[in-house]
Amino acid sequence: MEFGIFSNGFRPHTTAAQTYDEDIYEIVLADQLGFRDAYISEHHGEPPYINRVDTIPMPELLMAKADLYEKYAEAVGISAARRNITASRIVYVADSYDEAVADMREAVTHEISVQAERGFLTMLKNVFNLEVPNDEGAIDVLADAGMYLLGDPESVAARIEEFYDAAGGFGTFLIVTGKNWATREKRARSMTRFMEEVAPKLRHLDPGESQVAAA
Repeated sequence: MEFGIFSNGFRPHTTAAQTYDEDIYEIVLADQLGFRDAYISEHHGEPPYINRVDTIPMPELLMAKADLYEKYAEAVGISAARRNITASRIVYVADSYDEAVADMREAVTHEISVQAERGFLTMLKNVFNLEVPNDEGAIDVLADAGMYLLGDPESVAARIEEFYDAAGGFGTFLIVTGKNWATREKRARSMTRFMEEVAPKLRHLDPGESQVAAA
């Protein structure tokens, strides 16, 4: 498995220049830490399409799309196609789950209040049958649903591997960045601990090997 970041920016109460500076800082840090990829989101077409697209799909939906892609890839001679699939989750590594939630709760609560106006919570209900409250309890529901993977390195690695297995495998895993969670220093610490303590536990995962064996 390879790793990258998905800069899905939401930095309220900052100027455009400050947002740019924070995003560039995280991208440079990701490169220094050994992340292979850096994706930057563009919310073109939303909110009209917010009920049709999602950057953190449930594993069964990701599997359905991956199976379809794999079928067409094999038809044109592309082997081990699942290595080309990229999945993402919001990840925050700390000493414990409680510490991670405490660091993120205020910022997540604010972002959810903004996203509610854009129809995001309606999409979660319609597509995933997930009721996310527009209050400080949102982070707890999103973490329980597996959209936020929070906690100590061992727990985070285990949750990512569970997601990988449930989705049928993928070649690259992105952690979501571009947020104002906690502080710059704590976000950097989370990214660093991810690459030093989480990624090594997952690098052996290779969906291509299972595909070749099945063939």
